[in-house]
Amino acid sequence: MKNILVVLVILAAAGYLWKQNHQKVQAPEVLANPVYAEARVKMNVQGRDIEGVMLGKTVDQADCQKNIETLTRQIEEQSPKVCPTCKVNVTSECKADLAPRYAILFDNQPTHVAYISFAKGDPSEREYRLIYWGVTVPESERLCSGLSVFQRGRKGPVSCVHAREQ
Repeated sequence: MKNILVVLVILAAAGYLWKQNHQKVQAPEVLANPVYAEARVKMNVQGRDIEGVMLGKTVDQADCQKNIETLTRQIEEQSPKVCPTCKVNVTSECKADLAPRYAILFDNQPTHVAYISFAKGDPSEREYRLIYWGVTVPESERLCSGLSVFQRGRKGPVSCVHAREQ
């Protein structure tokens, strides 16, 4: 279980690096037609299948593509260092629309696991959501203990959206 939590936190940190390292394209206060960056990290950790999903609300297709390239590179570089025995598969795409189960995340609605919400603080920042599937509620809640790390260098607030009561 400890290794699983370490992997989750490191991959969450990769998501943090994603937002830190992407080009600072200025975005309007409200995005009329956002393009969503969706990056999925499927991993097998100690015989368990876990999927991390990082979602970003970007200005346009070019902004989305830049975000995805940076995230994919970060995950591919960090995963073998963090968990050499884990099998990791990264996929990503840009979408005009999100599936309903992901669209509610941008309204900070609870799901059956906790997730991280990165709000936009100024025109150079983007909104992001980070959620893990295949983890228990207590494991997902532990991810929330890293909020101070995610907040560094960000103007917009970073918060934990706790799991809804079952």
